[in-house]
Amino acid sequence: MTSSKLFRNALMCILPFALTGCPGYGDIMVPSESTSVSMKGEKVCFFVANPKNYQPVFIAINPRETPMKERVFFSDKALLKVTDGQLCVPPSFYKFENGRQYIVDYVLSPNGLDGGDKFTNRSVTVGFEIANGRAYFIKLNNNEY
Repeated sequence: MTSSKLFRNALMCILPFALTGCPGYGDIMVPSESTSVSMKGEKVCFFVANPKNYQPVFIAINPRETPMKERVFFSDKALLKVTDGQLCVPPSFYKFENGRQYIVDYVLSPNGLDGGDKFTNRSVTVGFEIANGRAYFIKLNNNEY
C-alpha cells in the first residue's frame, strides 16, 4: 500500500474521533435540578429537596440576560448554608432588586466539600423575578440552564 493510501485510511479511522471526541469519565453530564423560590423577610430562599448534609460550594447570582463573560460567581461557602431544607441568601450577601429577573446557579456537595464525588454533587439552576416583596418562578430558556 502506498503511503498516501495508508495516510488516507488512517485519517478516515481517526477523523470521527477527532470531530466528536472520545467518550470518557469526564464527559458525564448531569442535568441541572430546578427548585422553588420564596422570600423570608428580605432573604431569598431556595427549597432543597432531600437536603441530607448537602451544603453549597459555589453560587452564581446574575440578572437575567447577563452575558456569560460578565457573570459573577461566588465560592465563599462559609457565607451560605442549607438550613431546614432551604438555602437562603440574605441581603448582606446579595441585594436583589424589585422588578428584576435573576438566574441563580449553585452546586451542593455532601458536607460542603469541594472535592466531592461528581456523582453526588448536585447542580441547581433557577430563574425568578422579585416583585412587590415576593419571588416568582420564571421559566428558563434552554441556553439558560
